Amino acid sequence: MKVQTKSLNFLRSETKIEIPFFQRPYVWKYENAKLLLQDLFRTNGNHFLGSILLKLEDNDSEDENVTPSKQVVIDGQQRLTTLSILVKVMFDFLRENRALSNPEIVDGQRALFYLEDNGYIAHLENSYHDKDNFKKIIGEVKSVEIQGHPFEEYTKPEFDSVNAELVEDINLTEDEYEKKYNESENLLRQCYKYFIKEIYSKNVDTVKQLWTKLFSESVNLLVIIRLDATDKEQEIFDTINSAGMHLSSTDIIKNHLYQKLMSTGVSQKKVLEKYKKSWEQTFENESNYSFWNKEKNVGRNLRSNIELFFQAYGIIHEPKIYDVEEDTIADLAKKFKEYLTTLHTTEEVENFIDDIMNTASIYHSLPHFSSTDAIKFDEIGKRVACIMDISDNTTFTPYLLYLYKRYDTEDTQEELNAKLTFVDNVLMHYIVSGNSNKNFNKYCTDLIDDDKNGSSNSSSLNDITLEDLQKGIKIRKNNTLAKLILYFIELHRNYKLEGSDKKYISLQFTNEMELEHILPKKWEENWGPDKTPYVYDDGTLIQDADEGRKNRESRLLSLGNMTILSKKLNIKISNENFYNKIKGKDTGKKKVKHIEGVRELSSFSITTEFLPAETARIDEYVWNEQTISNRENNLLNEIIEIWPLQ
Repeated sequence: MKVQTKSLNFLRSETKIEIPFFQRPYVWKYENAKLLLQDLFRTNGNHFLGSILLKLEDNDSEDENVTPSKQVVIDGQQRLTTLSILVKVMFDFLRENRALSNPEIVDGQRALFYLEDNGYIAHLENSYHDKDNFKKIIGEVKSVEIQGHPFEEYTKPEFDSVNAELVEDINLTEDEYEKKYNESENLLRQCYKYFIKEIYSKNVDTVKQLWTKLFSESVNLLVIIRLDATDKEQEIFDTINSAGMHLSSTDIIKNHLYQKLMSTGVSQKKVLEKYKKSWEQTFENESNYSFWNKEKNVGRNLRSNIELFFQAYGIIHEPKIYDVEEDTIADLAKKFKEYLTTLHTTEEVENFIDDIMNTASIYHSLPHFSSTDAIKFDEIGKRVACIMDISDNTTFTPYLLYLYKRYDTEDTQEELNAKLTFVDNVLMHYIVSGNSNKNFNKYCTDLIDDDKNGSSNSSSLNDITLEDLQKGIKIRKNNTLAKLILYFIELHRNYKLEGSDKKYISLQFTNEMELEHILPKKWEENWGPDKTPYVYDDGTLIQDADEGRKNRESRLLSLGNMTILSKKLNIKISNENFYNKIKGKDTGKKKVKHIEGVRELSSFSITTEFLPAETARIDEYVWNEQTISNRENNLLNEIIEIWPLQ
């Protein structure tokens, strides 16, 4: 990898720069083009335009001395395309106004075109979406002779029609112009038109100054990152992602797939038809585009659904394409490319593409958690999806995809549910215990291999003990996961009720649902030993004040001291004594006469079970170390009932 800061002068040393054929289309809109031009016309120093990530095309020649003839744009497609259009507009404007010397004309030409044996070729070749439209804007260089002298003619195929449109737009307000720009199906043309409008309205000196600035070696506008054929794009992606720019290796996989199909002798037209019916329809259709690009936390990085799918597909494919024990996410595109080298016929490649798309449809139809969806306890697929989403655990995704792909009939539904119940059990045991799940990747592939071989579920996953669960209940540092445990206990309780006794046939896990510590973290003022004496778990008084304080502090993070409310408790009452915290409190003020208490903010049985009767005396409102311990034991019994130990 080589990193350099450069001006646009870097274009003059390039030959072919190719945006992959099946790359997404140009999407920059009015605000992007406007902001870019405004920033460039600033006179106070450099303006950093971002990075361009280029990769040398693989050298397929047996001769190691043969160098690649082109570079592929991995990132920076929008920026590079926009700058090329701007250079074209400025070049034409300055040349027509005779503001460029002969050397500058040559330099300008070299920024847009390079010379091959068969003539001048545009440096930048766009994807199939934009290829023809970009050519119309950039035009071409024609070598002609006038009166015996060599002369080069620079064509502007779109200029006259675009200029005519500008006349029609002259009375539009900026908002109207922006709306027309952004609603266009040809954003490349709109960008070209906007630059003509702006550049041709400036005086020659202003444009000449900008031209000089863009191509001055002393002005570093871009960071050019050049990758060798062996460099891993994803490692670079993750570095760029940390600065806020998201990239995915799936675009590279896409290009490998359809370029491979083209290499088997299928015409470009037929490959495009296949692409539209498969990839575009599956991943880029308007109705499901947002789903595939939705991101999830995976470790320190964000991964989109489409990337998670391809990783999962690579793991479950036979033969295996991606090995979680040997490969990293940075290897994903490379591993798919390596597998494609084993396919030699059109039929093999098309079958591979079809299987990817069919499996992607299964992935899309998997239960995926949403806080707007209410879950029933016996909806095991939704339960597992909820657990994985809330705990930021995507490790079991390949196994789930494998299960739903293999057990996809009504006859196999019972077997599917049994295996999903096993996953649910494993995940919740680790969540309750707080034990490390760092080996889940290996466990997941073991489960897939075991199932393929007809073996039972891996026993190595069932190593959580009763002591692990007891310890995990006593110390719950993650409020979200504590809320999740109580949520499922609540669902299970209602599931066991009969008929009209069921309060919640289904229940949403929402952000509005709040976890509340009954004994508050700031307990000293209203829960001191003078008001709530220190006691051991059996109710025996603790005489030593330091020991009592330490013991009380240790019970704050116990699951037995937690409950869930329908909304957040007012901070003015959250630290009150147990009586006021439960019943609420009258303020005596006109605006807020009463602050709601726990009783008024939750009808969940997980809360109502420990509330004194409405008619109870104040001295019957007791919450201390003994009641917390008793509730710990009760919750532990329910946890084991829902998620049995092996």
